[in-house]
Amino acid sequence: MRSRACHLLLLGCAGILWQVARCADDTENSPEPTRKTGPGLGTAQLLAQEGPTPVDENWVISNATVGSILKQRATPRREVLFTTIRLPATKYAAELEMVMNFCHFVQEAGALSHLMILTTDNMTWTRLHDRGLPVYLDKAFPERPEYAYGGGKAHDSPNRVFDVQKHWWGWKILEQDYLAAYMDADAIPLQDPFLPFQNTTYDVQGLSDWDEVTPQDPAVSLSGGCKLYYWIEDPAAPTGTILREYWNFPDPVVKTHAHNPCQSTGVWYLRPTPPAKAFMLAMTQRLSAPATRHQWDQTAWNEVILPFLWGNGEVEPLAYRLLPHAHYANVGVVDKRRAAGLPVDLVVLHSGYLHGKEKARKDLAHGAAALGLLTVLGVVVTLAFTRRRRSAALRSSLLPTKTGYGAPTPSNLGSPSRSNHINRSPHIAAY
Repeated sequence: MRSRACHLLLLGCAGILWQVARCADDTENSPEPTRKTGPGLGTAQLLAQEGPTPVDENWVISNATVGSILKQRATPRREVLFTTIRLPATKYAAELEMVMNFCHFVQEAGALSHLMILTTDNMTWTRLHDRGLPVYLDKAFPERPEYAYGGGKAHDSPNRVFDVQKHWWGWKILEQDYLAAYMDADAIPLQDPFLPFQNTTYDVQGLSDWDEVTPQDPAVSLSGGCKLYYWIEDPAAPTGTILREYWNFPDPVVKTHAHNPCQSTGVWYLRPTPPAKAFMLAMTQRLSAPATRHQWDQTAWNEVILPFLWGNGEVEPLAYRLLPHAHYANVGVVDKRRAAGLPVDLVVLHSGYLHGKEKARKDLAHGAAALGLLTVLGVVVTLAFTRRRRSAALRSSLLPTKTGYGAPTPSNLGSPSRSNHINRSPHIAAY
């Protein structure tokens, strides 16, 4: 009887999830809320309304205001969480949903008041700001004209403007002597997103892109490596070779094995030490120099970081590690660890190598599955319904008040007063 009851329960749960997924799919192309919503507005009217909102100067970040804004957003420990984004000009529903999902989880972790969403695009700023999100129009990042007039893309680089922008801001935040935590908007923080900073050993920590379920002995790279990146001859590069990703060079003849940490740039943590500052400055230079800006930012990271690991006798070597897979992982690794019976206690889940609608939804199902059946239902039911419902919930807690955006009220989860309410877990301080 018990077996039959469990079977019926699982069938019932599967049915609920299927219905919820159908509901989410049906609303994918539904009109989204705008700042001038009203009853009976059709799609044509909503589109006709949309246009850039005049930007409140309090939500413009520049070289002159970066210090005061970081002071406002940081935790008492000087920790700042940030992401960079630019929504497509049209058909941006999936990307918008992804950002809303990300903010939901940051809010659940109690860290929304310490999040900065940075964009160089006025229309992206409008779409996010009007939904009550802590988004800043970035006037500090030295955006190339090719990005400004090319819809966030450049003909001579695979990197979108926000791929380059995130590394520049990593350096900029360190220069202000704050601790920088970066996450792509497809990440899902499930616990305190600042936990890695409780381990003060490291200058730089990042998400592992190794596909194996257990930590790799460093000696493994001597015989195989992660097989994502290889040395390729490149006359334009300063050394005549450059690290490139395997999928752009399928011919094995042109590839040479390369030792590298195999880190994802979807999640990383920086402490404001001289080696970390020097490394991030080198990253920004790598992604902007004409000879090397054709290199993907993640590939560049895995090449640029190497010479900082041994120092030079005057500058301390960079203290660096990949974050443990049991607590910080891509979706596929979580599946493999669970299948192997290995522990999973996720702090951050990253939906690496998912795309489009998958990135906005499938990652949620995987993230919830890692937490257990009841959480699967809770997360999917909460987040797979309409974007309108989620937007309204966030707006109700984050929109400006008479005393200013994020004013410290009991219901306002965007308030700096939430600093002491981050869901910290002392038992995993060593993560």
